[in-house]
Amino acid sequence: MGISDALEHVESEAVIRKLKQKDFLYTLFVDAVLILDFSLILFLLFMAGRKIVQLIVKK
Repeated sequence: MGISDALEHVESEAVIRKLKQKDFLYTLFVDAVLILDFSLILFLLFMAGRKIVQLIVKK
């Protein structure tokens, strides 16, 4: 959010490039965290489903 606002008021190409790199890194970090969160949720659902199936088969 702040990086986009700063890009509107910047004249120097070096500063624009630096801000775009920071924006890319922040986006990459957020995407990585979201992917890890979703994969953890899917793994926990898989483990729970496996446990439920084991309980059903055991009876």
